[in-house]
Amino acid sequence: MLPAAAAAGVADEEAAARMLVERLGQQVIEILADDEAALEARLGALLQSEFDLPLLARLALGLEYRRMNASQKAEYERLFTDLVLKTYSQRLRAYSGERFAVLGSSAAGRGAGGDVLVRTEIRRPADTPIRVDWRVRQLESGPRVIDMVVEGASFVVTQRSEFLAIAQQHGIDGLLDMLRGRVEAASAT
Repeated sequence: MLPAAAAAGVADEEAAARMLVERLGQQVIEILADDEAALEARLGALLQSEFDLPLLARLALGLEYRRMNASQKAEYERLFTDLVLKTYSQRLRAYSGERFAVLGSSAAGRGAGGDVLVRTEIRRPADTPIRVDWRVRQLESGPRVIDMVVEGASFVVTQRSEFLAIAQQHGIDGLLDMLRGRVEAASAT
């Protein structure tokens, strides 16, 4: 059982995480009404301010990240951020008329200072809702999203599996080449 002060800290972190995800959901719904250029620009700003993209990039590569030199790390983080932005901009263009609902939250770590998992649904007209869970970590700058689990599939785990396979077969330079190609292809779409 947590002491009262620690329990209050966990409750505060959960409330901050829920507020972040509620705000994100509403902002994304608003962004959907934008034209393509505005959608990508606003989504990019939202990703930069509300997600811990450098941490997401490191988590998505796992131990291979530590083996990179400074130049490779900088390029990898830039390419990763660009790819996330392009990918989600394209996916969001397919949505319209959705509603966003926060279902609840719970601690997702050990005691105070752990992550918070915020459970949500994207409710679509005449279709099955999409379950999205957001892993939120409290940082000095405030709460930030560090993973999304869509219908049970973690973004970080999925990317790590793919990125590690490429890095192990083709090395870090092969991974960077693949990311460059994906960003270029997504930019051309």
